[in-house]
Amino acid sequence: MKRYTIAQLKAFISIGETGSFSATADALNVTQSTISLRISELEAILGLKLLKKAGRGTVLTEAGKVAKQYAEQAMACFEKMESALGASASAKPLRLGSIEAVALSGLPRIKKIFEQYPPHYQQTEFTVATGSNLLTLLAGRRIDLALLGEPIVGEDYWCEPLGELVTSWVASPATLRGVEKLDHSHLKNLKILTIQPPSRMHDIIQDWYARAKLPVPHLDYCTSLAFIVRFLAESDSVGVLPISIIKNELSAGVLRVIEAKDHLERLPIYIAGHSTCHKGDIREAIRALGDVIDLMRTRHS
Repeated sequence: MKRYTIAQLKAFISIGETGSFSATADALNVTQSTISLRISELEAILGLKLLKKAGRGTVLTEAGKVAKQYAEQAMACFEKMESALGASASAKPLRLGSIEAVALSGLPRIKKIFEQYPPHYQQTEFTVATGSNLLTLLAGRRIDLALLGEPIVGEDYWCEPLGELVTSWVASPATLRGVEKLDHSHLKNLKILTIQPPSRMHDIIQDWYARAKLPVPHLDYCTSLAFIVRFLAESDSVGVLPISIIKNELSAGVLRVIEAKDHLERLPIYIAGHSTCHKGDIREAIRALGDVIDLMRTRHS
């Protein structure tokens, strides 16, 4: 029996519907060359041309029209199988990895989303780690999903943006007393604490100095945002943090947000999964996660 792959069928059906290799590549989160390879493999297996050029687009050949009908039937069978097995799948724990910024901002709400929306996971195993470590865990299939600060690209994964978290310079009330609009000169004699690279928080500080065409000063590094929050509250150091993770400290008056004259980049948040964890199965949960991230942003912007 000839060996077809789901990836080949998905690519073929998508091109048949959109008439576009680029739109299909975007939808499946892979490169156009990967889509071209999948179509070439499928045509080689069948020994027939399935697609042809028509103006600026691509259309099905007569053989392609027949093949698309059977491909759609095959995919429908797979979807029915997944639906039938959905109840047993939801009994398994969801292994969710998250960068610390998201975890500190609202992990209980995120857990609730995966309970409320299909497939209604009743048990969640959380792993909080750096983005690079989460990618390693995802590649090794030791977690099912990851909440990241950087997009992930590759045919073995899917990735979607969820939103952004507002960041700001943060310090204790006694530090930089009287400074309402911070610029680079205010930080000359202060220690700056951030997450060690590679990290988005470190990149945000680098970008802030680069846009002013200034060298980045010496930075002190730490591996934990929670520790940085505690340290800033008890020292005269400064740091850049997502405002959503310090709402308790702001309410208690142990930290304050210092607005910068030159804005800081926001922290983008993405959800990524291995291709074996089907995005369509958690589509409603992904939309709800986007709403939660947006709420975190608007409440503190």
